[in-house]
Amino acid sequence: PSSQRLGGRGLGGKQDPDSGPPPPDTVARLRELVRAHGVVLVAVGDGKGTALAQRAVSEAVRGSGVRFTVIPEAGASAYSASPVADAELPHVGVAERGAVSLARRVLDPLSELVKVPPSALGVGLYQKDLKQKLLEKALAATVEDAVADVGVDVNRASAALLGAVAGLSARQAAAIRARVEEQGPFTSREELRGVPGIGPKAFENAAGFLRIAGTEAREPLDATRVHPEAYATARKELAAVGVSPSSLAAGQGLDQGAASELRKRADDRARRDPSAAAEARSLAALLADPLVAGDPRRLMAEPPALRERALTLADLRAGMRLPAAVRNVTPFGAFVDVGVGHDALLHRSRVAPEEVAGVMVVGARAEVVVEEVDLERKRVGVAMPSRAGVGGGASPKLERSDFPSGGLTGMAGGFKK
Repeated sequence: PSSQRLGGRGLGGKQDPDSGPPPPDTVARLRELVRAHGVVLVAVGDGKGTALAQRAVSEAVRGSGVRFTVIPEAGASAYSASPVADAELPHVGVAERGAVSLARRVLDPLSELVKVPPSALGVGLYQKDLKQKLLEKALAATVEDAVADVGVDVNRASAALLGAVAGLSARQAAAIRARVEEQGPFTSREELRGVPGIGPKAFENAAGFLRIAGTEAREPLDATRVHPEAYATARKELAAVGVSPSSLAAGQGLDQGAASELRKRADDRARRDPSAAAEARSLAALLADPLVAGDPRRLMAEPPALRERALTLADLRAGMRLPAAVRNVTPFGAFVDVGVGHDALLHRSRVAPEEVAGVMVVGARAEVVVEEVDLERKRVGVAMPSRAGVGGGASPKLERSDFPSGGLTGMAGGFKK
């Protein structure tokens, strides 16, 4: 985390985290660690002291080609003190566990974030006002949907990630993980039937979300989203359009001609047998989907923004264009991270109507234009390029009461308007 101590000295300490150079001994220690371990990317938490931490990392890696990225710390402390962390990192201190969690979030955010209670991720300004059981149920369903969309490598997934698969209980997930650790990797989805507690119904519900990737799989379709019950039909349809299951499993999607032919065959089958229409068209759509195999996140989301140097508020000038990530959405706009340690305000009036749906969502990324910088109050106003300079050229003024007591960065999390 940004407050992590290195070399016995905190990055924050008594120094104002928003000004001044980072401690020289911290920079030297970071540089030493980067060189000793062949580090290529550094993850910096976005919590208290992040501005100073980013400057320390920036100085430590200057000229080395190493980059850093800023990762939300929400939920890191909850993970650090959890039974899951006790089991995974029994000999690691609580503070260091948080740092490990941030690094893992860069490598595989889904696998790491499922270990954190969803409510600890900061899901909205008013989450405490909701009925907690209803909120937890809705959040659990959202996590389950995300896991279903991405799929799970059954040989590498933790018990926590397996437990988020639709159709699997925590006990069944633990049994699958124990089977991998004790007997080695699965080579077929069919082997799941031999895991204690995995009955016919559990297999039917979960098999399509559990994948066996790479050279470990004897059956190429085990690496795809195709359910085992549909393998025979899938092989027949793929053969008809000249595509091998192996190429599909390797992530080589169907070309336009093959996809069109598959859909035509599905329509022909639907005309011959109306009762099978939905199944035929669903399978054709799945086989033609570029996300049928491999990690769909390569197409569903952008990779983390990598940085080589840390910006400060003093570096900002009106007219600068910066990449931004939405950290929180409010009725009057969004607070976005532009890499200076203080969230900038993107007022709704500075977003074109047709852009609102895509921008006013936590986690959305966009390029923004700096319109106003208030160094004394440490506030930044930005606009979408399409609205920069429109209606006077500056973001609307907000009073102190419009901001939370913790400042802009105190509004971690968010909700959809």
